[in-house]
Amino acid sequence: MIWRETNYFYGAFCMKCGIIINRNVNEDGDGDFVLNVWIDDLTPCLKDNETGDFVQTEVIQIRRKSFLSKFIKKNGWYTDWAKLLQEHEVYALVIKGTVDIQGLVALSQNKDFQAVYIAWMCTAPQNNKLLCDNLKYSGVGGHLFAIAADKSVEYGFDGTIVGYAANMDLVNHYCSVFKAEHIAMLHPFQIAIYEEEAAELREVYVMNGQMRKFDYARYYKQLETMPEPIMASELPKVKLNLKGVRQYARDKGVSIASLTDAEKKLFIEA
Repeated sequence: MIWRETNYFYGAFCMKCGIIINRNVNEDGDGDFVLNVWIDDLTPCLKDNETGDFVQTEVIQIRRKSFLSKFIKKNGWYTDWAKLLQEHEVYALVIKGTVDIQGLVALSQNKDFQAVYIAWMCTAPQNNKLLCDNLKYSGVGGHLFAIAADKSVEYGFDGTIVGYAANMDLVNHYCSVFKAEHIAMLHPFQIAIYEEEAAELREVYVMNGQMRKFDYARYYKQLETMPEPIMASELPKVKLNLKGVRQYARDKGVSIASLTDAEKKLFIEA
């Protein structure tokens, strides 16, 4: 590992895949869901789709609202990211040696859930398959989930992640790609990624320029049905026994989402 410090981040640089694992040392800064990221490639580095080259990445923690002032709903980032910084940690995936942001994720540690809660994640517009036909980089979405998994390990949650997908198509997508589980305990599109699957994510991503034409008409159409994120303070004040409900469902041979409300309530403590 090579440790590197800048005005924005301090982290461990992985020689294998070029990802910096952030550590919190810089102190000078001041709806519904959403997991709305489609996973294109599972690669330890980003792929430049124009050249076919793989580029190294770093992860930086954003601490200043002013830095996020341009990442807003009006220009393709779905929400105003400075607002998310009020209650969550915000991490950016950048090209190594730059502050060229390719994706953002807002997360918080939730001791009641014994998991990291992802409030929102979003790829840059030029990497968003819903907005551009020709992506600049592939692999951004997987990196954002890996950031959350790594922070979950750091916080003592063994990599467990929870969040609310934007729709059932994305629930099925995450279950297919990451082996996430559809749990639907507090929300119909709630998913969890448990420690074993998170370890696989971290193994791929952690352990180991030119803007495309942005279709604003397509983007504004999405905004018509895109709700605001649920802030950490708006989450139900309950404790979720995620491991217990998973084992219960496995013993019954069913999915967590298919359990009755009464059965789910056995693992929700007010």
